[in-house]
Amino acid sequence: MTHTVEHMQNSHPLLLVLLSLLFNMIIRHGIIPDDFGQGIIIPVIKNNEGNKTSSDNYRGITLSPVLSKLFEMILLNDWNLESDTLRFGFKKKSSCSHLPYGLLMSTTANQAPQ
Repeated sequence: MTHTVEHMQNSHPLLLVLLSLLFNMIIRHGIIPDDFGQGIIIPVIKNNEGNKTSSDNYRGITLSPVLSKLFEMILLNDWNLESDTLRFGFKKKSSCSHLPYGLLMSTTANQAPQ
């Protein structure tokens, strides 16, 4: 089932507690659920005057799951960072899915052993 922003906004307050537990476990154990890396790719044309039958004239935009975006926003907020400073999608050999992974690795590397 795909969760939407409306699901989050209209959910029972217990969901916030459960999401908090989930996100804390992700940070503590350093394991991101596979579903956080899933998405729907939408092709967007680069140049309207260009060849619309050529795949070179398109770029993909990925619609990411709401929970992974929420987790990313929480990490960015906690670290007082802006996602624009951490763009991965337009770099060679990189993708947007590297952002949550990079943040998580930085978070777990900075934690003191317990």
